[in-house]
Amino acid sequence: MAKQAQMERLNRLGEQWPALRDSGDPNQKLSAQSEIFELIFQLFTAKVDALTPFFERDWPHFDPQKGSLEQFCATRLKLRLQDETLWEQGWRRRQITDQKTREKTRQWVQNQSLQQTVDEQGETTRQDLLASEERYATDAAALCDGCMLQLLTLMLDLPQKLHGRANNPQRLNYFRMFFTDSIVDIVHTMEAPTTLRERERDLFSVLQLSFQDFFLTTVCRTTEELCRSHNRPYGQMVPGRPMEEPDHPLPNDVYCAYLEQETGSRVGDSAISNQRTAYKQLLKGFLC
Repeated sequence: MAKQAQMERLNRLGEQWPALRDSGDPNQKLSAQSEIFELIFQLFTAKVDALTPFFERDWPHFDPQKGSLEQFCATRLKLRLQDETLWEQGWRRRQITDQKTREKTRQWVQNQSLQQTVDEQGETTRQDLLASEERYATDAAALCDGCMLQLLTLMLDLPQKLHGRANNPQRLNYFRMFFTDSIVDIVHTMEAPTTLRERERDLFSVLQLSFQDFFLTTVCRTTEELCRSHNRPYGQMVPGRPMEEPDHPLPNDVYCAYLEQETGSRVGDSAISNQRTAYKQLLKGFLC
């Protein structure tokens, strides 16, 4: 099939995609999606390295009313390639808070240049500060790793730490969900502590993986995969909410939506809050 014919076919499938996606026929949906991505692979060969993040992050948001599938692919695949390049160059996505509006966004950031000045006179650079900062860095990293080791050890021993009526499968499940929420927050906003990498098997044995799979766009089973992951848009998890990544800790209604999907039980906001309070009390009691 000539390239022009392939592009026309791609755009026709793009126009039909909402109806195919919502048809209720999984075979029809899968067949159409397979053809779409085969065409994307053939038409955007130079950008195939970006297909996986494109599928995970962008494809769910395609809307033919806002433009053709060809345009959507060209724009989004380019952005995902830029993401991959930035990651390889040492940039990381961090949550940034605007000091005036207090609005939070996730942006790509990198360590500032060592030659950038840090005083009004333009005399002191970041490199000048390294000598005084370096002696604190090791202690800070050790403190962070120490806290992570304490927390991980607590979660591994959780069944033995809960007593009486508190030691029940429901509470264990909630506490592991809260733990999973906090771990993903940590690796999304800072470099993953060494403990999480060295004790990866222990870490993933106590994470609530089905909950993690629910709120992340990708299935992650290594610490490195977690570091590169993204939250699902809020509106994908809870209908009617904004189609943007939620902050951590995740809103209570995300927990409610997950529990209803996973167990078929409807849980109220207050139930989540009460369990979260109990979890915080546990941490205060066992962590220094």
